Amino acid sequence: MPSTMPSTLYHPELGPLQGYTTPSKKTTEYRNIKYASISSRFQDPLLLSYAPSSTNQIPKNCTTFGPSCPQHPAGFTYDVNLIGEVPEMRQEMNRRKSDSLSVGSSENDELECLNLVVAVPEGNFEGSLPVVVWVHGGGFSVGGNSWPQYDLSNLVSESVGIGKPVIAVSINYRVGLFGFLASSELGLSGNLGLKDQICAFKWIWKYISGLGGDPERVSAIGESAGSICLSTLLHINHSEPLFSKAILMSGDPTLRRPRDMKWQDSHYQSIITALGLQNLTPKERIEEMLTMHPNEIVDKLPAFMHWSPTIDNTLITDEITVGNLLDPNHRRGKPEWCKKVIVGSAAHDGTCLHTRLLALPLADLLARIHTSLAQTFAPNPNTISLNATTHDPILRILEAYSLPLPNHVGELNAQEIYKNALDLISDLRFNLPSRAMRRGFAERGGRYEFHQQNPTTNSLFTGMASHELEISFLFQNYAHFLVTPEARTFVRGMSEVVLGFVYDEPPATVAQEDESSEGDRERREKEKEKEIIVFGPDYKIKRVEEQEYDRLYRGCRGALWDSIGWERWFELGERVQGCI
Repeated sequence: MPSTMPSTLYHPELGPLQGYTTPSKKTTEYRNIKYASISSRFQDPLLLSYAPSSTNQIPKNCTTFGPSCPQHPAGFTYDVNLIGEVPEMRQEMNRRKSDSLSVGSSENDELECLNLVVAVPEGNFEGSLPVVVWVHGGGFSVGGNSWPQYDLSNLVSESVGIGKPVIAVSINYRVGLFGFLASSELGLSGNLGLKDQICAFKWIWKYISGLGGDPERVSAIGESAGSICLSTLLHINHSEPLFSKAILMSGDPTLRRPRDMKWQDSHYQSIITALGLQNLTPKERIEEMLTMHPNEIVDKLPAFMHWSPTIDNTLITDEITVGNLLDPNHRRGKPEWCKKVIVGSAAHDGTCLHTRLLALPLADLLARIHTSLAQTFAPNPNTISLNATTHDPILRILEAYSLPLPNHVGELNAQEIYKNALDLISDLRFNLPSRAMRRGFAERGGRYEFHQQNPTTNSLFTGMASHELEISFLFQNYAHFLVTPEARTFVRGMSEVVLGFVYDEPPATVAQEDESSEGDRERREKEKEKEIIVFGPDYKIKRVEEQEYDRLYRGCRGALWDSIGWERWFELGERVQGCI
């Protein structure tokens, strides 16, 4: 455990704050800063406001983490295991829980969970610093800013080392039933988790300057559900700026697309059944939903459910489709207040669907894929014929991914089939939507792709560019990732790219490659804005043109899907995942 010492900062509105300083990292974290209040279950958040403060107040203790939203305890284990079981990560999480309990804070609290952590670098800097805001993932079901794999202090320390210092903020928001339930019976329109995030960004806009941050330079980073949330916030009916830039990693708004109330009411029926409330009268059921202890709710519901935003006709007024993402002129999704966006995915993002899909017996997995193909493309969904020309897309897709026809399953190696199915799932649910989003942002958009292999030796996904792995490298919280000079250079290069984007540096200065001559620099900078930054494999960072990337890294599958059309590939992805 690193040595620590208290550090006090005076904030003109919040008053003196005693933070948690790690001298080896030269950063101070101010933890459990409340940004909004919740009056009772299923109520909108209320942004906190402060009167000017005096310097003679007793410092607020910001050395321990605040509570997260109530959630299933299996969530942390699931998230860590996306990378690999690392005892040090679990030990650090246990230590953080112990520290919080020692000062009377609970691990989870439904009404006190809207807090944030601010990581500030040591030193005197000229002017206010850019702000990086982290929105965690977790399938809309789990997650918190106390999770050690999401610690931002190493990124802040790295930012100083490369001469691009930033302040970093990690927010908590309501998840699961508490954050995303919508129900006509309850008169609940949903989207509370998104409203929490909006409140957090408003808090940052009003108060981050007192911690040394520049509210005009806020870059939001989200991964998985965090990226889904941020990209959904770009579509909301909200004219005030939330952030000036965004990095959207492995998640777009169509991955958990906003649903209408008919869908949400059907989902609500499955929830009340799981809670054992289906036989109550509506009045009795409403009372139970409002008063049932949060721990009982968490215990009775599955750890992960298909929570999603809601088309409530206020915050979210329209359906979000891939066609919206692709269209640079679509009125939603590309607000003027968000000046630039980088989107991307990991080569094997489908690893996050391991339990749902890749852990199936091989015959069941292939049956799911074959049935989904037939339902999407074939006029007769009961058969896939080798000779039927109307089934041409099916044959082309199976060939592109080296997947067998239904009557040829035994002719291929099982391990290879699983790997190829993973490629299909990763493309359909992650790569293709992010590709569409990049095209829609046109001149305001950039794109990365992550191909670095997972170095953890005890992971299901060792050697793969697995889901969430890019965050593990960027945040540098897995020490065994950084043992070689090549790995350290790679991480430094990732930081240069991300922080260069935060600092609005031209693309020519953020890649590991030779600079163009002076006469060609402006032309090359414009060309590079259209190129894809590829992280890995083998700790390399390259820039390649989109068609070249598709050829070298994706077997020309992007061109195949372009010829098929987004409506079909999106439907196929939804069917394979089991969303329709």
